[in-house]
Formats: sequence, structure tokens, C-alpha cells
Amino acid sequence: MQLETQRLLLRPFTEADAEDLYRYASDPEVVRALHTEHINRLTRARWEALFRGEGAR
Repeated sequence: MQLETQRLLLRPFTEADAEDLYRYASDPEVVRALHTEHINRLTRARWEALFRGEGAR
């Protein structure tokens, strides 16, 4: 399912989104504002597995 307006498209994540999401979530300035840990390679691997439909590990 997706929701689309003139300025916004909301859709489920896909494996193709992993690299962009990783870059965004690895930026210390971004995560500082989110009050979360800096994303590491293990977390990235878990996200990629989730995008492939393998679930959280």
C-alpha cells in the first residue's frame, strides 16, 4: 500500500532503499537529533535482511 500526494510518497521500504537509509541514519548530526545510536554495520545487515523479507535477527 502507498499514499501519494503532490509533494509526498509514502510506501513500504524496499531493499533498494537500504543504502540511502544507511547513509541518512549514519550521519551523526541526524542521529544526534533522534537521540539514537550511530548505526553500525550489524544494524545495516539486519535492515537489509528485513528488506529482503527475512525478518529481524
